[in-house]
Amino acid sequence: MQQGWNLTQDRDCAGAAFRELGFRLEHPDNGDQVDIKWNISTTTLFVSVYAP
Repeated sequence: MQQGWNLTQDRDCAGAAFRELGFRLEHPDNGDQVDIKWNISTTTLFVSVYAP
């Protein structure tokens, strides 16, 4: 966020067998987005990148 990215989503999802934390950042100049999710149950990190 110090580089100008905006926090557009902050997630804390839970189901019967999982819990997932994450957030989405978007660059205000070009619309690029980065999603980061952490699954606590499986200790898996998911990273997705989107560009218009």
